[in-house]
Amino acid sequence: LTDHESERIAEMTFQVLENLAKNQVPQVCAIIADEIKNLVDVPKRLIKRLTQDAEDAVAGPILKYPPLLSDEQILQ
Repeated sequence: LTDHESERIAEMTFQVLENLAKNQVPQVCAIIADEIKNLVDVPKRLIKRLTQDAEDAVAGPILKYPPLLSDEQILQ
């Protein structure tokens, strides 16, 4: 794949994950959070949605891996 194709696939993948996170089913959101916690190119809007979830199983994995968040985001 070309760099452009790889970037496009990654973008589409994150769009699907965002749509799933909007689903608000805690089990789905928890799986997404756990799987992306070690990634560095995750869109900030997806990170924000997951960290603001009331379920510890959803917000916890992201909050425990600060590379995804700035210090300010962690404090919020």
